[in-house]
Amino acid sequence: MMGYAEAQKAYKLYDLEHQKMVTSVQVEFRENEFPGVRTPIDEYLVTHDDDDDDDEELTQGEPVDTKPTSTPVTTSQPRMAPPSHFKPGKRVTSTPTPRGMSTQAHFYPDSIVDGAVGGRPLSALTPPATSRRDTMMTMDEFNSPPSDYRGMALRDRNKIRVPARFDGESARRSNTKQVANVIRDLDAATGRDRANAATEVELGATMTVDGVEYACSALPTMDDIPQSHHEAMRSPDRAEWAKAEELELKQLRDAGTWKLVDLPTGRKSIGSRWTYAKKTNSAGEVIRHKARLVCKGYSQVEGVDYTDTYSPVVKMGTIRACAAFVVSKDYVIVQADADTAFVQAKMEEGVLLYVDQPPGHGDGTSRVMLLIKALYGLKQAALAWFEHCRKILMSISFHPSAYDPCLYMRESEGDLEMLSTYVDDFLVMTKTTAAAEKILDQLESKIKLKRQGKAAYFLGIKIDYQDKVLTMNQAAYARKVLDRFGMTDCHGYATPEVDDREDLWHDDQQPSTDQLTYRSITGSLMYLMVCTRPDIAHAVQRLSRHLHDPREPHMVGAKRILRYIKSTLDHGLIFRASNCELVGYSDASWANRDGRRSTTGFICFVSGGAVSWKSARQRVVALSTCEAEYIALVEMAKEVVWLRGLLQEMGVDQQVPTITWCDNKSAIATAEGSGVSERSKHMDVRLHYVRQLIRGKAIDVRHVRTTDQLADILTKVSTRDAISKFKTAAMTVGTPSETSRNVPKTGQLEAASPSRPT
Repeated sequence: MMGYAEAQKAYKLYDLEHQKMVTSVQVEFRENEFPGVRTPIDEYLVTHDDDDDDDEELTQGEPVDTKPTSTPVTTSQPRMAPPSHFKPGKRVTSTPTPRGMSTQAHFYPDSIVDGAVGGRPLSALTPPATSRRDTMMTMDEFNSPPSDYRGMALRDRNKIRVPARFDGESARRSNTKQVANVIRDLDAATGRDRANAATEVELGATMTVDGVEYACSALPTMDDIPQSHHEAMRSPDRAEWAKAEELELKQLRDAGTWKLVDLPTGRKSIGSRWTYAKKTNSAGEVIRHKARLVCKGYSQVEGVDYTDTYSPVVKMGTIRACAAFVVSKDYVIVQADADTAFVQAKMEEGVLLYVDQPPGHGDGTSRVMLLIKALYGLKQAALAWFEHCRKILMSISFHPSAYDPCLYMRESEGDLEMLSTYVDDFLVMTKTTAAAEKILDQLESKIKLKRQGKAAYFLGIKIDYQDKVLTMNQAAYARKVLDRFGMTDCHGYATPEVDDREDLWHDDQQPSTDQLTYRSITGSLMYLMVCTRPDIAHAVQRLSRHLHDPREPHMVGAKRILRYIKSTLDHGLIFRASNCELVGYSDASWANRDGRRSTTGFICFVSGGAVSWKSARQRVVALSTCEAEYIALVEMAKEVVWLRGLLQEMGVDQQVPTITWCDNKSAIATAEGSGVSERSKHMDVRLHYVRQLIRGKAIDVRHVRTTDQLADILTKVSTRDAISKFKTAAMTVGTPSETSRNVPKTGQLEAASPSRPT
C-alpha cells in the first residue's frame, strides 16, 4: 500500500506483478499476522523440513552466500542455537533474490556488523562440517549455550514454507526493489528530500521516512501536500506552511474562537490537526499556501458533545424557480460567499466542547481550548452556521420560506427581495443592483463576506443572464468529469442510451467491473442530472440500480452517457420573460423487465424553463397501465402543489388551476370521476388525493398525444428523434447570445396539446 488516493476515497496500491499504480477499496489489513518476520531465535535455530536440503550446504573457504551449491558437502559438527542471553544487534537486510531464494532479514550479535566477526571478514569463516543425521538435537543440547558462537557462520534456507493463504500474494509483495524504485521516481518528480529513506526494503523489514518507521507492506504516500504538521515542517515549503498556520491562528484568535482552560475531571478532549492545500491560478501555478485548523469530529460522543447535526441547503428546484421568477420580473442576481464561515458561528448555549491545542503551537501546558465558536470538523459545525445565518437574516427583516428554509424573503419599498443560502454561498435577487448592495452591506456588518458581483458560477453551474434571457449549464464541470475518467477525446453520441443491450443488463453471468470507478461515474453524472440535465435522468437512474454489483454492460452504459455528454457539453436550461405560469407533464412506462415495477417520469416548467423533473421506479407493482400512469400523476401532483406554494410566496398568482398533461385517458377518467372501478378500487389514498386537488381547482388534468408527451424520455430508452424533440422544447445550447434556437414559451408548450378552454 502506497497511501491514499488523491481524488478518490480509496487506497493507493502498487501492483508488483503488472508494475503499475492502482486504487482500490478492497484492501484487507492483517494486523496480527506477519508472514515475513522472524525472531532472532528463529534465525539461529537450525531446523529442517521434509524436503531434501542436502544441496544447501556451504563449501570450505567460500564466502557466505544465499546461492545453492551444486555439489553437496557434509560437515562434522552440529549447529547450535544461540545462548539464552543472546541480544540481537544490528539488522542486516539482504537484497532481493530470485524466486525461491530467501528474502528474510537476519539478526546478528552486536559484534557481527559490516561484514566482519571478531576482526575477521565473513568470507574467512568456514562452517564446521556435519551430516544431516548429526543435526538432530536433544533438549539438553538445545538449552546449553555453545562454548563459542562467534565462529558460527549462518546461511539462508533455500526453501521457505509459506502458508497457503499467503502463497503468491507474499511472493509479489516481497519483490520490494521495484517498490523502492517507484519511491525514488516519486521523489524525483516531487523534488522531495528522502535521504533517510531506505533504498531497498523487504517484507517484514522497516524503512525510515522523515523519522518515522514504516513496514514495507505499508509504504508512505509521497503526495506533495503534507498530511500533518510534522510533515509540513520537514517539507521544502515549510516556511510557506508555517506562515499559513500563523495566519490561520491569527484569524481564529481575532475572532475569539476559543479560550484556554484546564480540562475538567471526567471529560475527554477532542483532538485537533492541520489540513493543507495549495491554491493555484488558471495556469496551474501555486499562488497561495493555505492551512486550516480542524477538529477530529469523529471522536465526538453523541449525547455528550452533540445532539443534532442536520443542516439544510437550498433545493435545486428552488434555485431554478427563482431563476424563472427573476427573468419574468426583470430582477438582478448578485452573488457572495462567507469568509471562514463555520468559525463565525457561536456554539450552542450549554454545549461545552474541549479541543486539544493546535499541533506545533501549544503553550507548553496541559490546558485545552474551550470552544466559544464552531470549528471546522465538528459534527454540529454546519448546523451552528445555519442557525447563525438564520438569526442574522431574521434580524434584518428577512423570513424563511415555508417551502424552503434556505430561501429568505422580505418586502422593501413595495418590491420583493429574496436571498438563498447554500452553506456559505449566497444569491441575492432584487429589483435593482443598489437594493442588492444594501442587503450585502447589512450582512457585512455581521458576517465576513466576499462580494462576487453579478452571479456567474454558483455550485459549478454557469449562470448567464442578459436581455431578459437566463441560461444555466455545467459545461466546465462536464469537461472535468470527462477528463477525470479519461473520456476527453472520446467519440460523441446523439443519445445517452441504447436498448439493444437490455438482455446483457439483466445477465448476472456478465463479468464484474470496477465498483469504485462505476460509482464515481454515476455520482458525477447524477450531479449533472440534478442541476441542469433532465435529458439524462432516465439513463442515470438505470445506472443507480446497479451500484451494489456493477457488471461490464453497466460500465459500457455509463461510458455511453459520458460520450453523449461529450457531444452535448453546452446543453442546459433556459428561462425567458413570461407570465411565470406553471405547467406539468407526467408519464409512465408499465411493468419494466426488472421486478415488473413501472417507471415514473414527470417534468414541470415555469417561464418556459424546466424547474423540476424526476425519473424513478415506482415503489409498488402497478396492475395496469392505468394504475402506473395514475401513480405518475400523483407524483407530479405533489410536486405541483409544492411549486404552487413557492410561487405564491413570490407573489405569483395561483388562482388558476395548473395544467398537467397526461397521455392516458383511463388515468384521466379515474382522476376526474367520482366512482370506483375494478381497476381503481384498490388505489385508496392516491385516488382521493388527486381527486381532491382537482375539486379544489389546484390542478387541471388534460390529455396529450404520446408524440407530444415531453415526459416520455424520462420513462424509457428513447430514440434520437425523441431526445431531439425534448431538447428543443426544454433545453438550449450555449449562452443567450449564442442560442440559435430557443425554448418555447408556456403558450408554445401548450400548442403541442389542446389549448386551455376559455
